[in-house]
Amino acid sequence: MFKIGATSLKHRTSIALLVDKPEFVKTIKRLREKWNLTKLFQPDQDSELMEHICGPEKNYDRWDNFCADIETVRRCFNRTPNFDKVIKYALAFTEIPEGAFRSTYFKAIDNSEYPDDIEYAIIVTPHSTPAEVTSELKEFKQIMQDQIEYRSDKGKLERAIEKYRYEPGPAYKDFDSLGTLDRTRLWYWEMYGEQIAGNANAKLKSYEEIDKELRLECPKGQDHETKAEQKKCPYCGLDDINSMQHLLPKYKKALESQ
Repeated sequence: MFKIGATSLKHRTSIALLVDKPEFVKTIKRLREKWNLTKLFQPDQDSELMEHICGPEKNYDRWDNFCADIETVRRCFNRTPNFDKVIKYALAFTEIPEGAFRSTYFKAIDNSEYPDDIEYAIIVTPHSTPAEVTSELKEFKQIMQDQIEYRSDKGKLERAIEKYRYEPGPAYKDFDSLGTLDRTRLWYWEMYGEQIAGNANAKLKSYEEIDKELRLECPKGQDHETKAEQKKCPYCGLDDINSMQHLLPKYKKALESQ
């Protein structure tokens, strides 16, 4: 199961509904073999990843091909460019950290044959908030102050003029908190993990079996200091199995459709 560091419920759910897809897991496994990613990097080791991909000969064409693979995966799963970092971290790092996914972001768009004719746009999605738009505007102004140069090329132009008319996403009403989402993901991997790993004949555990096993795996031995703390625990905080019998099929259906 991929570790997700996003603290926003909306963002964590958007990420989860991509990375928990069985086909996505298979794709990541194939690409890890292709790029010889036998050991994953820490989230702050971006330069080390680049060194690994480019090799001792510093072949930067390999990095371009690596990024192209990420873009191909994103397009295959019908996601917008703000998922590129999510895919990169899922592929090569131990965690998808906070900030890897943004529902609002700005892009430099070169829609002209004249190099100096550049427009800047803040891309909003159905999940954008006023605070995020304000934050992006502040960051944009800072970048303009720093006079960062925008280099135009055919590939960048093609990516910049993409349409952002729709962002696939779940119905958040089913996940009332981060704890509910994390618990649902934990149960999903307990239920279907072996099948996702390639064992198509693996027998599914019952809800009762999973509940019993997860309670035994609680890091605090089910000995929480407060009721509120126990309720947040993804291992032993479930009050009623019936609620998971409702949520888990809906989560699986969302993974198959989003």
